[in-house]
Amino acid sequence: MHGKQRELRSEDHLLVQLRASTSELATQMSAVEARLAAFDERKQASADRAAELRAAVQKAQQEQEKHRGEGAQARERHAQLTSEVTQVRERLRTHKADKHESEKVSIYGIDRWYI
Repeated sequence: MHGKQRELRSEDHLLVQLRASTSELATQMSAVEARLAAFDERKQASADRAAELRAAVQKAQQEQEKHRGEGAQARERHAQLTSEVTQVRERLRTHKADKHESEKVSIYGIDRWYI
């Protein structure tokens, strides 16, 4: 019986060591789990941010396409207006030339129909 008690006492020391080791491992596991949870949160935040940035890029591309279309329309309208202004200037020059010619004719008393 004394032999068994001695054996138990020697195993008690081993049991205490194992409990301390188990406690230390549990602490380390808790720390690793906390780091893993923090990593998962950062990963989710990064995924959310990436989704926001993709949406922003897509919106910017849509706006750019819209502005390209508006720019093309504006260039077409500008070309059309430039053409109209050129035509009006030509008519004005023609009118001024005709007016000047008719003034010359009236100054010299020459009937325009005979010219």
